[in-house]
Amino acid sequence: MKRLLISIYLLAITGIAVAQKDTSFNVQKGIDYYINGDYENAIVIFDNAAKRGNAYAMCVLGYMYDVGDGVEEDDVKAVSYYRKSAEKGNYYGQHNLAVMYLDGTGVSQDYTQAARWFRKAAEQGYKESQKRLGICYEEGTGVEKDLSKAFFWYKKAADQGDAEAQRWVAECYLNGNGVSKNMSQVFSWYKKSADQGDSVSQYYVGWCYFYGNGVTKNLDKAVMWYTRSAQNGYAYAQFYLGQSYRRGDLGLEQNYSKAMEWYLKAAEQNDHSAQSHIGLMYYTGQGVQKNYTRAFEWWMKAAKLGDESASYNIGTMYQNGEGVEQNYTKAVEWYSKAAEQGDVFAQHYLGEAYFYGINVVKDNAKALYWLKKAADNDYSRAFGILALVYDDMELYSEALKWFLKAIETESDGSEEYFVGYYYENGLGTTTDFQKAFSWYKKAADKEDPAGMASVGFFYEMGIVVEKDEKKAFSLYKRAAEKGVPIGQARLGMAYYEGMGTQKNNDLALYWMGKATENGDEEAVELLATLKKLIAYENQYGVQQPYVTNGNTITIIMDKRNSIYYVPCKINGEKADFVFDTGAGLISLSSDFAERLKNLGLLTDEDFLGYGTSMIADGSTHDVLVVNIRDVEIGGLHLYNVRASIKDQQNAPLLLGQSAIEKLGKVTIDGHKLIIHKD
Repeated sequence: MKRLLISIYLLAITGIAVAQKDTSFNVQKGIDYYINGDYENAIVIFDNAAKRGNAYAMCVLGYMYDVGDGVEEDDVKAVSYYRKSAEKGNYYGQHNLAVMYLDGTGVSQDYTQAARWFRKAAEQGYKESQKRLGICYEEGTGVEKDLSKAFFWYKKAADQGDAEAQRWVAECYLNGNGVSKNMSQVFSWYKKSADQGDSVSQYYVGWCYFYGNGVTKNLDKAVMWYTRSAQNGYAYAQFYLGQSYRRGDLGLEQNYSKAMEWYLKAAEQNDHSAQSHIGLMYYTGQGVQKNYTRAFEWWMKAAKLGDESASYNIGTMYQNGEGVEQNYTKAVEWYSKAAEQGDVFAQHYLGEAYFYGINVVKDNAKALYWLKKAADNDYSRAFGILALVYDDMELYSEALKWFLKAIETESDGSEEYFVGYYYENGLGTTTDFQKAFSWYKKAADKEDPAGMASVGFFYEMGIVVEKDEKKAFSLYKRAAEKGVPIGQARLGMAYYEGMGTQKNNDLALYWMGKATENGDEEAVELLATLKKLIAYENQYGVQQPYVTNGNTITIIMDKRNSIYYVPCKINGEKADFVFDTGAGLISLSSDFAERLKNLGLLTDEDFLGYGTSMIADGSTHDVLVVNIRDVEIGGLHLYNVRASIKDQQNAPLLLGQSAIEKLGKVTIDGHKLIIHKD
C-alpha cells in the first residue's frame, strides 16, 4: 500500500495563518522551537495550547509521541492526541488517525475506521487523504472496492496539483480503471506530473513519445524524457537507458561505457536488474575487460535482491567453474533458487537434469515438478522434454498430449516422430497406421532421422503406401548418414539383402558396424550374425537369412519400433511377418493376399471360405480362410497351412508362435529367433 504520515514541516507552513490568529497560545513559536530541535520548549507550548483546545497543537503533540521527538515514543498517546485533533475537525489529525487505524499502531487495526477518517479529511480538501481514500477504493480496504470512486478521489488530489495523484490519474486512463481508456488523457496527466519533476511520470512521458501513445511519435523527445527521468533518479529509467546504450536502441549509438554508467547509477539504488546486467557485461566483456570474478560478485548482489536470472547465472558459473571453484551441488542449489523465484530457464534446466540424471540422481517426480512449472509459465521448450518424462513413466496419454503441444509451438521433428510411434503402436491412443505414417512423414520432412527411418520402413513393407524399396533404401541412407543407429542398422540389412539397391556385403558390415559403434546393443548381435551369414555366402555362394548349427536354426529378426519381423516366404513370395506370440497361426492382409493371387501364387481352390479366428485378447472374429501351400521359415517348410485374411489393407502380416512351433521348440534371444528341431 502507498503510505503517508503527516510532515511537521508541512504542518508548520500550513498552520502559520491559523497560529497567527491564535497568539494567546503562541503555536507558531512552538513550531519554531520544534523545527530548531528544541523539543523541550516546543512541547510545553503545544501542551498548553492543546489544553486550551487548539486542534493543531493536539495534532503536533500526537506526532511527537508518534515518532518520539522530545518524549518517549508512545503510540497510544499519539492516537489519543490525533483523535482529539480529528474530532475538532482538523484534517491533519483526521489523516494521521486514519493512518494509525490502517497500521494498527496504538489502536486495534480497523480498515473501516481508517477509510472513515480519510474521508473526513478528504472532504475538507486535504489532498493526501484524497489520495489515500482513492487507494482504499482501489484496493477495497475498509470500503467496497470501487474503481470509479478511486479515480474520483485521485482526480480531486490531481486537480490540486499533486504530482503523484496526477500520475495515478494517468494510470487510470491507461488501464481503464474507473474511467474509459484514453491515451490522450494518459499523456496529458503524465505530462502535468512530469512538469512538476515527478521522475516516474517523466519516464512515461518518454514512453508516450516513443510509442506515439496520446501524442505524435517523436524519438528525440522520448530520449529527452527518458534521460530527464534517469537524471532525476528514477532507477528504472537509468536501467532502461543502460539497456538502450548497450543494445543501440532508441536511435542511440551503441555505447558500452554509457551503458555501464547508467547501470551503475541504477545499481546504486539497489536495482537488481541493473546489477544483473553489470554482471553480464563483465561475463561477456562488453565495454569492460572480461572478468568472471566480477561478474559473479555482481550477480551475487542481484541474487540477494531476488533477481532470478542472476541466481540462474550463478548456478551456471558453479556448474562450469567460472569465477568460482566448480561445485555441482552449489550449482543445483542456485538453479533451484532461480526456479523457485520463477525463472523458466532454471525450471527447464532442473527438469532436464532430474530426467537425465545430470549432476543429480535421476528423479522423474522432480523432473515433472519443474518441467510443469516451466510449462505453466508457457515456456514452450519444456513441452517436449515433459512429454519424454511421461513417456519414461509409461503415461502415454499425457506424453502424447505434451508432444502435440510441443509441435504447436516449436519442434525439430523429434516430437512428430514420437506421435507417429504412438499411433503405430497404440500408445496413449488407438493404433492408426495412416496417422502414424503421416506423422513420421512430418518428422522426416523436418530432417528428423528417426522419422526418415520409420517412413523408410513403411515403404519397405508397403504399409498404407505402395511398396517402394528404392524409397525405403534412400530414407534409410539419409537417416544413417545423420548418425542414427536404427537407420544405420536398416541400411546395413538393405545392403545385405539388396533391398532397393545393389547387394553389397562390405557396406552391409560397415553400416551395421556404425550402428554398434553408436550404441545400438541389438546391432551388436545382428553384426555377429551378419558376419556368419556372409561367411556362409562366401563359402557356398548362396545367401540365406539364417544360420544352421546341427538341429538348431537361428533366424535374424528385424526389430522395428519394438516389433520383431521374421523373414518368410509364402508360396515362394518373400515377406516379413510380425512375430506375434499371442496369435494362433498366420494372418495376411487383404492387399498381400491380392498380390499373391495376381502372381498366381493363390488360386480359387486355395480360398476355403469363412471361419473363426481368436486374437490375443481371447475374442473371436469371422475371417476368410485360405490354404498356404508352402511356408518357408529359416530354410524349413510347412505345407498346407491355413491362414486368415484380415479385411484391412496394409495390415501387418502376423506369424503366430503356434505356427512356428510346428517346426520345433522356439526360443528368442534378442534379435534371434532360434528353432530347435526335434
